[in-house]
Amino acid sequence: MYLIVGLPPTSVMQRKRTIDGGLKKRGNDMHRSLFLSNGLPDGAELAYFIKGKTFTRKYLEGYKQEDGIVCGCCARKLSPSQFEAHAGLADRRQPYHHIYTSNGMTLHDIALSLANGQHFTTGCSDDICAICGNAADLLLCHECRLAFHPACLNIEHLPEGDWRCIYCADENGLGRKDISGEASRIARPIELRLTRIVTAPEFEIGGCAVCREYDFSPTTFDDRTMILCDQCEKESHIGCLRDSGQCDLKEIPKDTWFCCDDCKRIHGTLQSFVSIRAQIIPASISDIIRRKHLEKELSIGEAKDCFQWRILSGKSQNSEDLSLLSSAAAIFEECFEPIVANSGANLLPAMVYGRKISGYDFGGMYCVLLICRSVVVSAGLLRIFGREVAELPIVATSREHQGKGYFRALFAYTEAFLSFLNVENLMLPAAEETLSIWKENFGFEKMNEHQLMNYQKQLQLMTFKGTSMMVKRLQIVSSVCSSKADFKLSASSSNVSESSYYMPAAPILLPDGVWKQIPGGVTAAKGFIAAGLYGGLRAKGEKPDLALVTCDVAANVAGAFTKNVVAAAPVVHCKNVLNRKKTARALLINAGQANAATGDAGYLDVMECADALATILQIECEEVLIESTGVIGQRIKKEALLSSLPRLVDSLSPSIQGADSAAVAITTTDLVSKSVAIEYEVGGTSIRIGGMTKGSGMIHPNMATILGVITTDALVESDAWRKMVQVAVSRSFNQITVDGLTSSNDTVIAFASGLAGLNCITSMNTNDAALLQAGLDAVMQGLAKSIALDGEGATCLIEVTVSGTEGEAEAGKIARSVATSSLVKAAVYGRDPNWGHIATAAGCAGIPFDPNNLRILLGDIMLVYGGQPLQFDWHAANNYLIKAGETHGTVEINIAVGIEAGYSKAWGCDSSYDYLKIDAENMA
Repeated sequence: MYLIVGLPPTSVMQRKRTIDGGLKKRGNDMHRSLFLSNGLPDGAELAYFIKGKTFTRKYLEGYKQEDGIVCGCCARKLSPSQFEAHAGLADRRQPYHHIYTSNGMTLHDIALSLANGQHFTTGCSDDICAICGNAADLLLCHECRLAFHPACLNIEHLPEGDWRCIYCADENGLGRKDISGEASRIARPIELRLTRIVTAPEFEIGGCAVCREYDFSPTTFDDRTMILCDQCEKESHIGCLRDSGQCDLKEIPKDTWFCCDDCKRIHGTLQSFVSIRAQIIPASISDIIRRKHLEKELSIGEAKDCFQWRILSGKSQNSEDLSLLSSAAAIFEECFEPIVANSGANLLPAMVYGRKISGYDFGGMYCVLLICRSVVVSAGLLRIFGREVAELPIVATSREHQGKGYFRALFAYTEAFLSFLNVENLMLPAAEETLSIWKENFGFEKMNEHQLMNYQKQLQLMTFKGTSMMVKRLQIVSSVCSSKADFKLSASSSNVSESSYYMPAAPILLPDGVWKQIPGGVTAAKGFIAAGLYGGLRAKGEKPDLALVTCDVAANVAGAFTKNVVAAAPVVHCKNVLNRKKTARALLINAGQANAATGDAGYLDVMECADALATILQIECEEVLIESTGVIGQRIKKEALLSSLPRLVDSLSPSIQGADSAAVAITTTDLVSKSVAIEYEVGGTSIRIGGMTKGSGMIHPNMATILGVITTDALVESDAWRKMVQVAVSRSFNQITVDGLTSSNDTVIAFASGLAGLNCITSMNTNDAALLQAGLDAVMQGLAKSIALDGEGATCLIEVTVSGTEGEAEAGKIARSVATSSLVKAAVYGRDPNWGHIATAAGCAGIPFDPNNLRILLGDIMLVYGGQPLQFDWHAANNYLIKAGETHGTVEINIAVGIEAGYSKAWGCDSSYDYLKIDAENMA
C-alpha cells in the first residue's frame, strides 16, 4: 500500500493539524484522473459505504474497470454517480467520498494523491493464485496475466502452449467471459499501492501531563519549562512535577529522564532485550507455523526449525543489528510503497532506523522480527508509550513467506512480550474489511471516537485516514507473574538462556467485593522482605538459584506438604518445626538439588544451613524453614550455599524487585516465574496477601513439585490460620495436574505477620475470616493455575468444572479425574473435541452418578446432554481448541452430573511432543 503522511505531529515546538486543512478540493477534473491510464488500476475492488458514529454499512460492491465501475450484482459498468444511485443513495451526491477501496481509502483521497503527483502501480499478479491467494506451482493466464493453481481450477493435466483461464475466454478463446458471478470467489491478486494518509485530530495534542496546559518556556529554565519522558513521550512542566510531588528538578537531566517507575522499568527492560540474543519461539507459538504448513500441505522441514523473535532499536550501530534492520526495511518496502510526508520525504527508513525527519521523531520506535534459519520472514514496528498503551502501526511478512503462519506467530510473541512489560493496551490501525479479522481472531475492539480522542490528546499516534483504530486490553502478566523466568531476566544477572521464551500466565480471579490486585509478590504484605541471587548451586547457567523470604516479626506459620513417602530432607525439617512451633521468621529456598533420598547426611545439611542463616539473621535455628527443588538424589551444594548467605541477606529488600528476584530463583523447568499480590481496605487500613510458587512437571493433586510461599499481614490466630491454609490448598494446589506424578519435595509455607492490625481472627466462622479465606483461595488458585498452564510442553490450560454432586469433595474428584486423563490431554493437544474421552474420565472417578444426567460443554458448545451426544458443530469446537493452543489460552470443560449443590474445579494442561522431549533431556 502507498502511504502518504499529512502534516507532521507536533509537541512543544509544533502543533498538529489535519491534512485536509492544507488541501483544497479541485472538482471533477481531479476525480477524472482516477480513470486515466496512470490512475486507479483496473481490478481494484470498490464498495459504497455509509459510515456513522455508531455504525458502518456496506451498500454495494464492484471493481474498477477502464472508465467506470463494474457492479458486483449486475455486472454493468457504471460511473461513480450511477454506482451511488444504483446503491439507492442518489440523494447524497457524494460518490467519491463514499466509495472506498479495499484498504479503506475513498476515491476522493486517491484523487488528492494523484493531484499531488503520486502514482499507483499494480504489484506482480503472477506470484499468487487468484482464487486461494497462495503461491507455488502456478499456471499463468496468457491474457489477463493472473495465476492459478491447477487444483483450484480442477485441472488434472498441465496445458501446453498459451493458456487462457476460464474467466478470460471460452473454448475457442473468442473473448473475455462475464466474471461478475465469480467476484466473491476470486481473491484478486492485484496489489494496490494505495494511499494511507496519516491524520491528526482537530485539536492540539500534548501539553503538560499534569495540568493539561500548553504554554511553555522555550529558552529559559523555570516552572513552565517542559520536559519529555524518554519512554511514554508525555510532556510535563517542571513546576507541575514539583507541585505534584513527582520530582523536584533543578536542571534538565543530561541523560534519560522518566516520568514514573513504570516508564523507567519498561525502558530498562527494553534495552536489556535489545542487547541480548534472539528469543526462541515456544512450542505453543511455533505450532501455529507447523499447523499452517500441514494445512496447506507445505514441506514441514522448514517448520521444524527453531524460530526466533528479536526486538531491535534502529539506533543500533552493531553490524549484525544493522543487517537485520536492513532486512526488515526490505520487507516493508516490498509490502508498502514509501510513507511520504507533504515535504516529499520518505518516512519509512526514518521509522525503521529511529530517526527524526520532517518534524517527526521516531526515536521511540522499535523493530520486532521473526527469524527462521537466520532469515527475517516477518517484521513489525512497535512503539511503547509507557504502561498505558503501545502501538503497532506497521507489520508485514515477506512475500515468499506469506500464508505460512509467520505473521500470527510474530504477533502472538510480540503481544506476549508487551504483557511481560505489563503494558495494558495495544493499538493498531485497521482497514474496514479487516475489522472482523482483528476482532474475531485477535481479540481487538474498535475504539470509539471518545477513546481515540483521549489518547490523541496525549500521544503522537500513527493514525491513518480511512482506517479504524483497534485496541486490545492485554493480559497483565503481574496478575500471577511479576518477574519472568521465561525471559531469564533476573535482578542479579542479565544473562539470557538460549532456550528462554515467553508464555503468558493464568489470570487470578478475584473474589467479589473489596479485593483488588496490586503489583508485587511476597513482599507486598507488611513486614516481609525478600531476595534472590545466583549462589553456584545450579548445574547450568547463572540463573538465580537461592531465594530468601524473612519477616520482621515472628509470624504465625502454616504448611502443606507432599504425600509422597519419599519425603525430602527439607520437608522433614519443616514438618518437625511446625509440629513444635507456631511461628517462624525466615524461609530459605534453593534450586539445583532436591536433597531427597539423601539419608541422614542430607538432613544434617539442612540443619547446618538453617543454623548458619539463623546466626546471620540473629534468630533461633527453629525459626528458619527450608525448601529445595532440583535433582532427586543430590545433596545441597552446601559450601556454595553457605558462602552465598551473607550476600543473600544483604540483598533483602521490601521492593517488588526483591519479590521478583526470589520468584525467579526458585524455578527449575518453569517457563515463567509466578507471583501475585492482592489487597483490601478496611477503615483506611490495608490487608494484603502475596505469594509466589514454582512448578512445571510432576504436578498432580496432593501437592507435586510445588514450592510455594504465601505472606499476609492479616492478624489471625495460629489455629485459624492453619485451617484456612489447608482449605485453600485443597481448592487450589491439590486440584492441579500435569503428568499425574507426585514429588518428594512439594511444600507450601504460609506466613501471617499480623502487622496490618485490626481485629484478630480467631475463628473460621466470622465475616472477617470469610473475607480473608476468599482472598487466600484466590491467590492460591491463581498461582496453581499458572503452574498448570506452565506444564512442561503445554500449549494451553485445561479448566474442568464439575457440578451437581452431593458435595465439593465428590465434584473435585471427578474434575481431577478428567484433568488427569492422558486421553483428554492428548485430545486437547490434537484439537479434537472428543466428548467420549471426557465422559469416560468422569465415569471412572469412583463417584457414582446417573449417566442420563450427564451434560458436557466445551467452552459454550454443548457436546453431550442427558447422557447422549449432540450433533454439535465439530469445526467450531475444533477452532475453539486451535485458538486456545495458539494463544496459550484456556480450554473450559464444564460437566454436570446431577442437580445437587456440589461444585469444584480442577486444572491441567494438554500433552504435547515437547513434554516427552523436556523430560527425556532434563538432567538438572
